[in-house]
Amino acid sequence: MARLALAGLLLVLTIPVAGHAQTGTVTGTVVSGRSLAGLADVFVTAGEGLSTVTNADGRFELEGLSGTEVTLQFDLIGYRTQSVTTQVGTVGLRVVMGESAIALDEIVVTGQSIATERRSIGNAVATINAADQQLLTPSLDLSTMLNARAPGVVFQASQGVAGGGGRIRIRGTNSISLNNEPLIYVDGVRVDNETGRGFSWGPTSRLNDIDPNSIESIEVIKGPAAATLYGTEASNGVIQIFTKKGTPGAARFTAFASRGMSKILNVAEKFESTKSYYYLPSGEVSTLNLVQKEEEEGRPLFRTGQTQRYGMEVAGGTDVFRYFVTGSFDSQEGIMEPNVADRWNGRANFEATASENLTIAANAAYVSSSIEVPYHELLRGPFNPSPYQLDTPNRGFLVAPPEALRAAYHQTEDVSRFTSGIRLEHRPTSWLTQRFSVGIDEVNEEANTLVPRLPDSLAVFFGPNAVLGSKTVNTRDRTTTTVDYASTATTDLTASLSSTTSFGVQYFRKYEKVATISGQQFPAPGITTISSAAVQSGTENFVENITLGGFLQQQVGFNDRAYLTVAFRIDDNSAFGRDFEAVVYPKVSGTWVLSEESFWPVGSIGTFRVRGAFGQSGQQPDAFAALRSYQPITGPGGGAAVRPQFVGNPDLGPERGTEVELGFDASALDDRLNLEFTWYDKRAKDAIVAKPVAPSSGFIANQFVNLGEIQNTGYEVFLSGLPVETDFLRWNLGVSFARNTNEILHLGIGDEIAGPVNQYHRVGFPVSAYFEKVTVSSSVDPTTGAVIDLMCDAGVDGRQGGPTVPCAEAGRLYIGQVLPEYEGAITSDITLWNRLTISGLLDFKIGQSIFSADLAIQCTILRLCEPNIDPASNPAAAGEMAQFVFGPYVTPETSFAKFRQVAATYHVPASWVSSFGGSGATITASARNLYTFTDYDRSPEPELATVFGGNSVYQPAFNAVPHPFEFLTTVRLSF
Repeated sequence: MARLALAGLLLVLTIPVAGHAQTGTVTGTVVSGRSLAGLADVFVTAGEGLSTVTNADGRFELEGLSGTEVTLQFDLIGYRTQSVTTQVGTVGLRVVMGESAIALDEIVVTGQSIATERRSIGNAVATINAADQQLLTPSLDLSTMLNARAPGVVFQASQGVAGGGGRIRIRGTNSISLNNEPLIYVDGVRVDNETGRGFSWGPTSRLNDIDPNSIESIEVIKGPAAATLYGTEASNGVIQIFTKKGTPGAARFTAFASRGMSKILNVAEKFESTKSYYYLPSGEVSTLNLVQKEEEEGRPLFRTGQTQRYGMEVAGGTDVFRYFVTGSFDSQEGIMEPNVADRWNGRANFEATASENLTIAANAAYVSSSIEVPYHELLRGPFNPSPYQLDTPNRGFLVAPPEALRAAYHQTEDVSRFTSGIRLEHRPTSWLTQRFSVGIDEVNEEANTLVPRLPDSLAVFFGPNAVLGSKTVNTRDRTTTTVDYASTATTDLTASLSSTTSFGVQYFRKYEKVATISGQQFPAPGITTISSAAVQSGTENFVENITLGGFLQQQVGFNDRAYLTVAFRIDDNSAFGRDFEAVVYPKVSGTWVLSEESFWPVGSIGTFRVRGAFGQSGQQPDAFAALRSYQPITGPGGGAAVRPQFVGNPDLGPERGTEVELGFDASALDDRLNLEFTWYDKRAKDAIVAKPVAPSSGFIANQFVNLGEIQNTGYEVFLSGLPVETDFLRWNLGVSFARNTNEILHLGIGDEIAGPVNQYHRVGFPVSAYFEKVTVSSSVDPTTGAVIDLMCDAGVDGRQGGPTVPCAEAGRLYIGQVLPEYEGAITSDITLWNRLTISGLLDFKIGQSIFSADLAIQCTILRLCEPNIDPASNPAAAGEMAQFVFGPYVTPETSFAKFRQVAATYHVPASWVSSFGGSGATITASARNLYTFTDYDRSPEPELATVFGGNSVYQPAFNAVPHPFEFLTTVRLSF
């Protein structure tokens, strides 16, 4: 009996023990195979209805598992499904998920009425994972981040000035007279996209006000076929920036710090290309490399610039309320003194689930920056050495030595910017979604150029009047307002047929006030206020532009595989002429995932989708181009009077961009290889051109009319994949290639319109192409040494390759275009042991030319180039200089490939980080502008240009600071 009782007791005791042994837990982290960053919202399942979701750091815990071994499945849109078998009870499981070659279920927002799966969109959308990119290859500004990351998007770098910018062109140049920049949106709010402002020596770009560390992703739509819903102003494409958001969970802090340097490597050697040739008193030929000379004498013209950045962000929340807050400070020293750029950034994003069917999101960002840029004449010495002033106080500098220029000219730009938006998403029923958003972007710029009252000793360089001092202040205050409403109804018409109907209304207002005040002749040293100057002047102007538009869109889907979308938008704009009615922009697109059809053969091609789109969007004229205006003047006896100013055009309308886009997406090798191909034909009709006005009308300015037509045709290829994937090595490779051909089809007022210097808008050629006489040969008069017998190419239909004729009989021929015909990039990320990622970027631009104002001054004005001294060294160039024309020698082709960036990122083991309270850490060392491959040899590098404000097609090489080599070390710590 005792034995029976003992056996029963043991049985009872073993029941809970056995039950406990049959259930267990697995904990771990899911990370991206490319960046090794934790992946949030990964769906983790183990069968039997057991599942969980990873948190913001990629961590998960799955409970209630039975047995000793379990197979877990990990799913996330945009990544390949991963299955892992592990022991029940495993702690710290690390799962690496590779990105899908084609993420058809990825959500796209830009160009759509609501967030939409990529599979249903008929046009190409480029998506940049900015958060991963910033982790692996940190960028100090947004322009750098965008460069070479999407085929068809060309970033025209200006120069290597700290705080500088450049221009962005998407699928070529679309306008002769208007802005060619794409629209920029941040979290649904349209923001200022101006470049070319500030000083005559290169722009500061408002795009770089946005902190790249606060960005989650970027979407780019490239033309009218995709941008119809944005209407007027969208024909140049749209770039939508999405900043980081909070996710449910405890507060997660991330601190980051960067330190680095920038310098020109082998600086004296680089400036060998700009040295002067001249005769010594003995008659011998000598050369002057002023950069080398100053460096040898202990007065280097360039320095090693220091870079630093510090910041912190925090994110977290609950299912009801989520937040993301960040702040940063960065300071960059340029390679030429004085050049310093300081910037403070702050951003706060909040999202609240007010009810089951209402979500409210609010965001606000503030930036304050101060930039000091060096006076452009500081580069005149390196680019135009003056050997005949070597023995004067100028020391070989054409205008003045650097120390005098730094004392005389002080150029600064101060910017404060506030951007804010509120978005409401309402789902009153299961089939209806409404979105309402309102936002504002306010920019305040102040650019100062100060020449203080100088010592009389500097009058030898600047003259007696200049040393009395002067000051000019340019201010620009711009407010951009966005109001956007959209409503979308979705329903299933049948079991296989779905319908999505969208309607929306948008209101955009741009108000800009520009003022300039100046003063000359300060009464004493140390006094620099304009009110104290002896001579004062000022101007003030404002521009207001309003667009009101709406759209209606209908999409029909079949079996979630084929989609047809039809839409139209109607817009009215305050800049249209009074006799011009509202404009209508249509859109049609379609897409079909053929690989999901039953007839698709099972083979090496896993996913295959075809797509096509047709659409229109526009570009409104300048605010007052349609209005007849008169200018106030002082009349007889000092009374008020007016005189004719702009004739205006009551029929003036927008430039209308029309585009057809066709393409396909394909994946192979178990979704490890992806190919995207897009062909497009884009035409800007009713292009606005300046038509001369008869003097008898009394108006002296040109009249803007809709007459021209411009065509851009090309293709874009993007190949990406995972060539190698093992337990210790993963290799992600991307190759992009794009071609664009640009042509003016007609102008409406003849076959040619003159542009700046040697640029012309000519029918049959690219916009603002370079034209000049092309010298073929010349000879030298043995008696006088003069260049004679000048022979030129007569050309064939305006192009080179015709018979040789005397240059006096030759006309201007096409010698090059501003934008590259071909561009692309190769990106590579190699991850070793799931800890170390080595990333690299090589990009190239082929087929572009540039007018070098530096060479033109050196060769045709100062006559200090080698062909000036030795015509036999280059008879064609000598003939070009003798005619005082700016031909191929001073407007050369500048094709190049640049080893743009390499970086190594190490993910510190969690066990090391936890010892001091952290949850994760990375250390990154990166270098930029490592080496340039080019045949161009007429300046330190081919990627040099100066962007002049107010002209979207003129970008010569003129006293530009070379792009330096940069090295940056970044540490990120999460806790």
